[in-house]
Amino acid sequence: PNRRTSSARATMSAMTTSAAHAPWRALPGCRTQSQGRHRIRAAISGGSGESPKNTRPAEVFLACVPLVGFEALGAVLGEAYPAQLEHVMVLVRTHDRVDGGGDTSVVVCYDFLPIDPLAPTTAAVLLGGYEVPGDLRARPLRGVPSRRCWKVGTHVVRDCQVAEIKSATGTGTGTPQKRNIDARADAESFQSRYDSRLCLFGDTKNTCVEHAEALIEHLTGNEIRYEDLIRTPCNANVK
Repeated sequence: PNRRTSSARATMSAMTTSAAHAPWRALPGCRTQSQGRHRIRAAISGGSGESPKNTRPAEVFLACVPLVGFEALGAVLGEAYPAQLEHVMVLVRTHDRVDGGGDTSVVVCYDFLPIDPLAPTTAAVLLGGYEVPGDLRARPLRGVPSRRCWKVGTHVVRDCQVAEIKSATGTGTGTPQKRNIDARADAESFQSRYDSRLCLFGDTKNTCVEHAEALIEHLTGNEIRYEDLIRTPCNANVK
């Protein structure tokens, strides 16, 4: 099929439910409502940036779900559901120690979609090759799905991030242990700086796919290509 048609169809789905794909870009200066928004629920905030209660490295996944309004079709078609009608998200699963011993897992979903994905004007503007304000979200999930979900790595903190956190927390000498820096705080920092202008075509193409690929690389250091990954068996729940 024509590449432009495929892209249009894919992002139309992302519009009708969510969207994303392109190099990481941060917008300079302050941000207005017309430029998009960044929403992070307080209940999942990473706080200070350090999480000494983490028992093992956070796991990072890429997941695909049916567009809003297509859930019933997805349930009927199962594995035959078309990828062009899917929304792409990044999931982060952390393992936190609980009082009394043991640990519990917490899953947070990060995604990118138009602020008003179901509006006819949103579709018209995007298909015309223009930008619309995007919504960068972070929200908790009950768990990691078994269908259309791939584990793409574990959270890795680079030296430059350690230095930034050390400076921000005023630790002075001594470097925070990399494994104790919270993956959720790292992901939320990325969300707050990511370019929230959503576009389907051209040099400024920026959809849910680009967003997911960039966030995964930021968190894990691994470069993944969505188109290649979805051709492989799902491995989210493989031990």
